[in-house]
Amino acid sequence: MLPENYLSERADFHTHQYALVDRVLFEKLPDSFPAIELVTPLTAPQAKLYPWLIPLREMSGSQWRDLISDIQRANDSAEMPMICLFLKSELPPAVIKNSLLSMMFMLDDHKRRHILRFYDPRVLFHIHWMLSSWEFRSRFNTREIPCWTFWLEGKWHSLAFEQTLPFDTNVSNFSFEKIQRINLINKVMAELPQDNNNTARQEMSRRVDSLLKECPLQSDVDKIAFATQGAIFGDGFWNTGKIKALLNESRNEPGYYSRITSSWNDTDWQEILNKDNHCT
Repeated sequence: MLPENYLSERADFHTHQYALVDRVLFEKLPDSFPAIELVTPLTAPQAKLYPWLIPLREMSGSQWRDLISDIQRANDSAEMPMICLFLKSELPPAVIKNSLLSMMFMLDDHKRRHILRFYDPRVLFHIHWMLSSWEFRSRFNTREIPCWTFWLEGKWHSLAFEQTLPFDTNVSNFSFEKIQRINLINKVMAELPQDNNNTARQEMSRRVDSLLKECPLQSDVDKIAFATQGAIFGDGFWNTGKIKALLNESRNEPGYYSRITSSWNDTDWQEILNKDNHCT
């Protein structure tokens, strides 16, 4: 069964009116490509950090064919295409620009502003399952942008949203802390076998997120190692005597846990995990 809001097949590209290009990954567009910088007067000096908005209706027939050819070439070579996110919206360019800009920033606990890279499918995928449908709709204006088609790990997916949804009181507290974990989740997922099944990928992402929260260590490299091991060996692997002792030793030594466990081979792990006959 597909996760909520996912279509069984991606929506046709030509049914979308806009696309976004991550300018950090693709610094240049083809000549004469229609593009709008998603910047404010304050962020304009750092425009290269922000995406381009492509109004697809302004493209010529040859430009559209070149775009589809680029997507096909990327599919054939298993590379990331230049455009990884298409949006369906009848909003005029100036209005959708402002709508997208309002989505692009969030505040941390100290009221400092940060870029929310929702236009990166590796981030969008996690934001979607972290939020309820009602929260996602409220945060990302799905009333005016009802379909989001994105490329992830070699496959295209489409999220489609109903125009009306009942108010949901079960809010998930979409905090800056959660956003920070998305980067770590993706680093852990990169260490695991890839699965293009969205249900399985979402379940594993939730599990990794729980492991990151469970980890008693503070450094990112140690959290990544801990969560990766938890995903492979099962929840509770840290209840063995040797892992407990190592975690205790590593509390004030950032990177120590990762460095030690990275030196263990499969035989070492089997011996450690079987020694206390712990339950996973």
